[in-house]
Formats: sequence, C-alpha cells, structure tokens
Amino acid sequence: MKLGRKHAAIGIAAVILLAGIGWFAAGHYATRTARDEIDGFLIRNNLKSVISYGDISATPLGKATITDVSVKVGNIPIKCDTVTLSGVDTNHDTPRSANVTLSGINVPVLDLARTGVQPAIPLAKLGYQSMRGRLNLSYDLSNKGKLTVKTHGEDSQAGSWDMTLNLSGIEPDALATLAAIPMVLTGQSNEMNLWRRLETTAMNAKLADLELSLNDSGIHDRMQKLPDESIPASGNSSKANQGMALNETSLVKAGMAPSGAREIVTKISGWTEKGGDISLSTGLDRPIALMRPDGMRGGTQPAFDSLESFLVATKAKIH
Repeated sequence: MKLGRKHAAIGIAAVILLAGIGWFAAGHYATRTARDEIDGFLIRNNLKSVISYGDISATPLGKATITDVSVKVGNIPIKCDTVTLSGVDTNHDTPRSANVTLSGINVPVLDLARTGVQPAIPLAKLGYQSMRGRLNLSYDLSNKGKLTVKTHGEDSQAGSWDMTLNLSGIEPDALATLAAIPMVLTGQSNEMNLWRRLETTAMNAKLADLELSLNDSGIHDRMQKLPDESIPASGNSSKANQGMALNETSLVKAGMAPSGAREIVTKISGWTEKGGDISLSTGLDRPIALMRPDGMRGGTQPAFDSLESFLVATKAKIH
C-alpha cells in the first residue's frame, strides 16, 4: 500500500508530537532529579539556612536553571536572579567539570560594609551602595591531574575581568576538599583538618599557565573623584602613591632585565593613572610550584614572596 502525502504528513506530525511528549517527560524527570541533587547537597552540608532558591528547571541534556537564589553573609542576603548549571560531571561524587553562570547578581555593598565584611568596605568608601552584575565560572579536571579554571565577571558601574588558569598536579580529592569549605564557613567541619588538606593540595599544585585581563573603568572614575589626602610630612598622598606598587629596582634584583623591568613599571603606572584595560600572561616553559616547605616553622609558604618575584619566575608579560 502506498501512502499519500496526507498520510505522510500525519505520520511526521505524530512522530514530532511523540518526541515532544518524550522531551517534556524527560525534562520533568531531569528537573526532579536536579532538585533532589541540589536539595540533598544543601541538607548534607547544613546550608539550607544559608542558601535558598525559588524554583528549578532542567533539560534532558543536563542544563539546570535555578531562579531567585539568595546566599546569606551573616544576616545580609546576596541575591541572584538566575544560576545556570551545565556540563556537570555526574560520574563522580564531586563533579570534575562544571559550568556555572550567575546572572542578575545583586550585592548590597553598603549593608555588608556596615557589618564589617572587609571586601565591601573599600567599595562602600568609593560610593557603591550596591553592585549588580554577572559571573561565569567553569572548571575541568582531567585524568592526568590538569585543572583548567575559567572565569568572567562584569559590573557596568565597576569594570570586568577575564581569567584562564591552568594547574597541574591536582588530585581528584582536591575538589572534595574545596567542596568542604562551605561546611567550615558554617561551623560544620573542623577548620584545622581542612587547612591540612588544602595545604597538601597546594604543595602538589603547579602553575602551568595564567592569563588575566582587567578593566577598572568604573572604579577608576570614582577614585579620581575622591578628594586627595592632605600631604603628610613624608610628602606622600593617596594619588602620589598610585603606580608605585611595583619597583623597577626590585624587579631587576629579582632577576628581570632592566629594560623589561622599566617596560612593566611604565605600563602598570600608566594603567593606574588612566584606568581601563590591562592584561597579564605568563610565559612558562614548564609548570612551577606554587608553594614550598617552610623550614623555620614547618608547613608551607608561598613560593613567591612578592609580586616582583612572581612576575620574574613566571616570565610574565603585561599588555
């Protein structure tokens, strides 16, 4: 029997309808699964009183969207319109890859500053009452211990950043250690035990590559509008000290060629004076350790004791 065009169209429509029903059912199952996973994580880590959300939706392809998210810092809520999760590794208890996007973040800077939250205090002094922006963070840990972290953030009244970080020597347990930090912050885990685990992770970690770009246009404009401090006896002031964080002589003593030191200091001084874009990229031939043993006190200490030593050791370039 030969099917006519009408019958073929009906057949195609039926297939599309069945596919749509299947997709809806799979989406419903995915949403329920995502809700269970997130609620389970919050309950196991005693975070239900700290983190709350409005609703969750998920697709069969593994993308979940969480709306009206609130995270309390003390009694001050930091709110986010939507949190989108994708690319989450579900084959391990602690995912070895994930992509997280936070849209419509609202940080009540002034309220946080009043409660003594340190990062908010200098921003409040610049006149920020709140900050609203967007943040993206993704990471991927390979079977060979290579961890790639990418992040982008922006606020229309402050600026933006982009960063790509590649580390080697990262054990899978390191991610579980990082996941335990919320429990320490809420007093549900022993801080000393976590510190020892982080110390071990840091000792094994090596820096393979770093690319960082900053734009401070909004913050710089506000800084320029602040009245300069009266000049003390030493002859220094807040504006007079801009661009002096790096010292050309210190760079040369750390091992950099004088011409290279002069170029870096000139670029950073120009950036602190004019604001805008600046970027840093390392030029490593092979990964280098981030931490070293502390022979005097035991434990570990950073492999770099200054910004100058970091720039020299990583063969960094400023653009």
